[in-house]
Parts: sequence; C-alpha cells; structure tokens
Amino acid sequence: MPNRASALRSSEPPEFALSTAWNRWLLDGENASWSPKTIHDRRAYLRQLTYWLANEKQLPDDLQQFADPAVLRELLSYVRSERPAGRWGNPTPACRRAPQPETANRFWRELRTFFGWAVTQELLPRNPMDKMTRPRLPEKPIAPLDADAARRLLEAAGRCRRGRRDVALVALYLDSGLRCSEAVNLRREDVDLATGSALVVRGKCGRTRSVFFGAHTSRLLRAYLATRRDGEPWLFLAEGGEALTPAGAAQLVKRAAQRARARANVHRLHHTFALVD
Repeated sequence: MPNRASALRSSEPPEFALSTAWNRWLLDGENASWSPKTIHDRRAYLRQLTYWLANEKQLPDDLQQFADPAVLRELLSYVRSERPAGRWGNPTPACRRAPQPETANRFWRELRTFFGWAVTQELLPRNPMDKMTRPRLPEKPIAPLDADAARRLLEAAGRCRRGRRDVALVALYLDSGLRCSEAVNLRREDVDLATGSALVVRGKCGRTRSVFFGAHTSRLLRAYLATRRDGEPWLFLAEGGEALTPAGAAQLVKRAAQRARARANVHRLHHTFALVD
C-alpha cells in the first residue's frame, strides 16, 4: 500500500475532508499573521459551507466533491439568490432576501484563494475557480464633494509646510477633473496660466486632450511656481525635488482631508467639478 506522501504526489489526490483542509488553511493563515477579523470571517465561511453541503446538497464533507465546478455553480447561485426559508439554516430577514452583489463576489474570491492554497498543498490538481465566472459588481456612483467640504479641503491643504504646492494641486483636481496620475505627470510647458488650460498628453487610453480651470486655480498655481528655484520640468515636485508621484499626491490629499474633517480622497476629487472660486 502506498504511503501518504506518495499518494499526495500521484496524479489523483486522495479523498480529503473539506473541513480539514479549510482548518489547515486557517492555521497557515494564523502563522502568516492574518488579522483576527480575517480568521473569524473565514471560519464563518467554513460553517456556511459545511451546512450547505450537508443540508442543501446532501453531500459528504469531501474536498474533491466540493471542488466540482458544477457543485460550486450551485453554491454561488444559492449565495446570491433570494431564499424564503433563509440561508445557512438562518430564517432571519437578512438571510431570506437576496444579498448585496458584493456578498457573492466576496464568496467567489474567498473560494478562489482557498482552492489556490489547496493546489499549492497538492490536495487538488488545479483551481476549480479558474473555470468560474467572477460575479460582477455594479459600478457605484461616486458622490462629488459639496461646496462647503471643498472649501474646507482647500483651506486645510494650505495649512502645512508645503501649503502652496498642496493647495494648488487640490484646486487643480477640483477645478479640472484631472485624474490623480494626469495631474502629477504634467510638465510646466503643458500648462498655460494665462488661458487657464493644461494639455494632458498621457491621459487614459493614451489620448491627448486639453482641460481647463478657473482664474483662482491659475493664481494658486502661479503663487506656487513663484516659490520654485529649480529647473525641473515637472509642474509638481516632491520633497526631494523629484516629480511628485500619484501615491504622494494621494497622501497629501488624504492628510488635507483629515485636517478638514472631510470625507475626500484623490479619486473623489476627480468627480468634483467647478467648486473652486
């Protein structure tokens, strides 16, 4: 009789309990310093999975049978659809109605991560989720900042050591609708302060376009550039004199939003127009 090590190396992995594999995955996660919330949530997923296998499918606690794409499709359908009697043996209203799209999407992600681990442990020959279509999430509209929040953000951006740069950048984001990377990729030669325009030559999908901003933003940019004594071509510079990066821009907006007590980030500014005066 072959020993267990040789069985795991064979082309047909042996029968293995789903719950045993899942708990070993969690143990590896604890050793990898997963957060307590991640451990807690993934234990809850295991309870739901074992309930579904035993009570909804009448299948044994077996990893191989659970990894069948047909079984997984039924599971995801169960997760995302309305259940008058409730899901997971829970009759509460939240478990009877159809869940939010994020619920099925996250279930899919967790299963894919678990099965990926199982493949690395040679418990499965391949990840069955590779054949499964990921549940789509509807795009959530991003609410723009209101005028008061935009005013507070601009005031807060100016209250720091690099205030002239920061307030000019925040004003440009608010006024022009530029994306994070588009603004930091601007060169001085791309901006015409007299006409209040900027040429974006590295925009999304590689297109070139012009964007426009108001007189107040022009004044803030002019005041910032008046402090510059360098020959760098970039419109916005970081502390060390190099071009400001998208990550750096996102951080300065985050810090300004914290000072302003405004729920804002650089992506939200892209969706906010004509609030600078």
